[in-house]
Amino acid sequence: TVVQASLSNLSGRTVRLDALCTLGSGKKVDIEVQRADNDDHFRRARFYASAITVNGTDKGTLFRDVQDVYIVYITEHDFIGKGKTVYHVEKSFREDREAAVDDGLYEIFVNAAVYDGTDIAELMRCFRQNRIDHPKFPVLSTAVKELKETRGGVSEMSEIMEEYAKEYAKEYAKEYAKEYA
Repeated sequence: TVVQASLSNLSGRTVRLDALCTLGSGKKVDIEVQRADNDDHFRRARFYASAITVNGTDKGTLFRDVQDVYIVYITEHDFIGKGKTVYHVEKSFREDREAAVDDGLYEIFVNAAVYDGTDIAELMRCFRQNRIDHPKFPVLSTAVKELKETRGGVSEMSEIMEEYAKEYAKEYAKEYAKEYA
């Protein structure tokens, strides 16, 4: 797993991925956490998936051998508005909605706004809390406690946030320079 991985597309736009994981099978899983609700989340997810695909595909690779990409997109808001915690995107032909299309892209949208009684909804509730001590999620509870309450964890988080701030500043400066040059 690579946390805060940066990928550039052909035109030079850089994408910062929150957590890019490679499964044992070679499949890529990108986990994104998006707090803001002022963007087109579907297009953002598609853009991330395309960057992962292009950057992870060697010259000469046959399209049937292009790696599968999973996008797990976690938001604070239910921007889809159907009252579910989890939404799985499935492609189909408009003429025959029964026939699914498998192109190797799998998108799962999860939100923390809806509580529907599922384990995932319970987990999303944990992410909205400052302190986590949940019996269903002991690993998460321990990790959050370590990061927030121990000297080493606080130091590690400070270093990560400082690095993130530097990278963000660089990207912002590039975008600003392009827009106002």
